[in-house]
Amino acid sequence: TVNDVITGTVFYGIQLYMHRMSPGSESLRATALVLLNTRSLSKHLYLEDISKDGAEASWGNQFGYIHVPLPECKCIKKANPNRL
Repeated sequence: TVNDVITGTVFYGIQLYMHRMSPGSESLRATALVLLNTRSLSKHLYLEDISKDGAEASWGNQFGYIHVPLPECKCIKKANPNRL
């Protein structure tokens, strides 16, 4: 999906940056923090509807997060992101 391509590109860019800023960092591990929406809504609610007393959804943000390890690229100098 498009989301996978964007995520992979960002992770690869982070690895290139880390390698350039601190050579010899191939053994270091990095993680990404992914935010998840935990609000369960069956439909879109407007601000006026949420603000009323007895509204079916509560006001405020409801989210969780998970740590995702960034994939390692062992041969960063030989990696070619344009190759399929």
